[in-house]
Amino acid sequence: MGLIERVVWILKKLIAVVVFRFRGKIAANRLLGVKIGNGCSIYTLLDGTEPFLIEIGDRVTITEGVVVLTHDGATRLVRKPSGSRCYRYGRVIIESDVFVGVRSIIMPGVTIGRESVVAAGSVVTASVPPGSVVAGAPARVISSIQAYREKICRTCTAGDELVPYSTYRDKVIATLNNG
Repeated sequence: MGLIERVVWILKKLIAVVVFRFRGKIAANRLLGVKIGNGCSIYTLLDGTEPFLIEIGDRVTITEGVVVLTHDGATRLVRKPSGSRCYRYGRVIIESDVFVGVRSIIMPGVTIGRESVVAAGSVVTASVPPGSVVAGAPARVISSIQAYREKICRTCTAGDELVPYSTYRDKVIATLNNG
């Protein structure tokens, strides 16, 4: 990256931080080059070095502290016999109706299939099949989305059951008492 490219990139990141604060996280991420669908909730700035390699579908939630990597920095240690450094980049595609939990890491070249959940703290090193719940480091399939839905419906309080409660605190306490 040349000097002018680096200066432009730094200015773009600084502007993105301001946009992040005043216009929202989706606007800031789009400014950086992330492709984002409709109805998404993004709670972090995906400001790696190649945000233009990140594609996010519709109705995706990406929680705080999620890191999406689009390059493998460890290749810095590998050189061809000619002495030339090796580079590895990979697109990250997060399809529609996906939830990515707090502080998860998504590695380069990964696709997270539709209707999937990535549990908090997971390290996603391989693509996630559609309709899966993954967890761990490295992330592994632990459930289908259908089994997850059934468990949530059995064990969680529904929003319409919370109508009688007027404050957020009261609603939270009611869910504890019902669980």
